[in-house]
Amino acid sequence: MTRPIPILILAMLAVQPPAAAQTGAPKGGAKPGALSIDTPVQSLLPRAEAGDPAAMFYLGAKYSDGRGVPKDEAEGLRWYRKVAERGNSGAMLNVGNSYYNGRGIAEDRVEAARWFRLAAERGHAGAMYNLAICYAGGQGVEKDETEAVKWFRASAAKGNPRAMAALNSRGLGLQ
Repeated sequence: MTRPIPILILAMLAVQPPAAAQTGAPKGGAKPGALSIDTPVQSLLPRAEAGDPAAMFYLGAKYSDGRGVPKDEAEGLRWYRKVAERGNSGAMLNVGNSYYNGRGIAEDRVEAARWFRLAAERGHAGAMYNLAICYAGGQGVEKDETEAVKWFRASAAKGNPRAMAALNSRGLGLQ
């Protein structure tokens, strides 16, 4: 069984552009006052508390991974949930991964699949892949190969190499 990619790796590497675009994080060259994962917590916290989605997302990442703060997956999940509830698909994916893997909260595959679906329906390739994994293995949803293939294809169409590999292993390709 393939497990979803760890939260921070997925958020920071595989899907950072969509997550950054949806949090309001600056695009292109850094501007004065721009936020990033390297912004100190002391600078992120007041902005996150004031409702800045990028600051909330980066605090979630910092706490989840212990970057510049003691690792606290529950606190990371709290910040991810705040920004996910505002519609950020990258944060929705991370909330789903927290439930799937029991990080900062009790493992709950049904709740994980729900969060993956929310992000997938907003076009998040990583969430599409994770939702496909749920359907393929009957993890939090009824096992359904047709639904799995549908979500693998949607993710692969966005360039996700893991989804492409999953389709190829089923002899399906993108078609």
